[in-house]
Amino acid sequence: METDPDTSKVWAYFSEAKQLGITTHGPAINQSQERVSLVDQELWLGLDMIKGLRRDFIRAIIEERNQHGPYQDLPDLVNRLDAKWHKEALFVPLIDAGALDHLGYNRAEMAEGLKAILEGAEYAGLGLGMAPVVAQRNEYPLAVRLAREHAVLGTYLSGHPVSQYQDLRTKLKLPTVAQLRPKQRVRLVLMVTRMRKVTTKREHKPMAFLTASDETGAVEVTIFNRLFTQLEGELRVNGIYLITAKTEQREGQVQLLADQVTDAQVVNRELHPADHRWVLRLPSGVAQTTVTDGIKALAKEHAGNVPVVIYDPVTQKATQLPGQLWLAKQRVVQEGLINLVGRSNLAFQALS
Repeated sequence: METDPDTSKVWAYFSEAKQLGITTHGPAINQSQERVSLVDQELWLGLDMIKGLRRDFIRAIIEERNQHGPYQDLPDLVNRLDAKWHKEALFVPLIDAGALDHLGYNRAEMAEGLKAILEGAEYAGLGLGMAPVVAQRNEYPLAVRLAREHAVLGTYLSGHPVSQYQDLRTKLKLPTVAQLRPKQRVRLVLMVTRMRKVTTKREHKPMAFLTASDETGAVEVTIFNRLFTQLEGELRVNGIYLITAKTEQREGQVQLLADQVTDAQVVNRELHPADHRWVLRLPSGVAQTTVTDGIKALAKEHAGNVPVVIYDPVTQKATQLPGQLWLAKQRVVQEGLINLVGRSNLAFQALS
């Protein structure tokens, strides 16, 4: 018995409220009601918007909170609910949606510690001092958090992958989806969330229909045969692109007819050429694939225009990684690379 609100109407209402300057919040275990609510002129998303949650579970959470006050942390939440609710499948969506973000742990800690907390709840009332210890660990990369949010909410609340290109959008004066109007010629940065390949009826040539989005909304994009033939193999779901297109209105919705599609990373690097590069020397006994995997994890959240080079002192060979693994010029990147290879094996080298 899962909740089934009219999510499209709620998200439209939520988006409109943001545009009107109303403070909006995602689902929160100590503030949200079952459905969307307005409290002191601030809008709170309802717990019923989280996929996978039963209505009776949501009502049990709210009833316990109303009777005995806010939940203090994740163990407190688990221990105060009836044992019939002590199932990972019920709590994981709450974690992924960010509904438990203010209970003292990050999402990675809660996800990793949930099983022990549920098992410990069996002994919580016996006074045995057996409360589980939630181990500290680094938060999930933003890309992971966003993917999990999208899976349970159908949208992004902590941010949007397109937001990392805000400097690019500002420099090129690009609009957002919410600003689109019919009969325009536009360029905008979008992430492809869905792609449907078809063939034309008359000539049986391939083309594609995309759904793409930024932090303000989603839009349908048509890729006709000539452009699709140029792009096939390069277009991918979750890829972020600078799309040049004409707008038209169909069935009351603005859609895009694309003329050009370029990888946003490529455009960003052209506009912001690097003057340094990260150089990593492989430590003794560490495989290059291990270091590359670590860089891939960093690039999910901290992609940038700074080239990354791995130097193998045994073979005396230097390898520059592909552009999708280039990183930002940030302290958090430096710290991540130091964790990979050690401070003595990392250099931020000026390019002449």
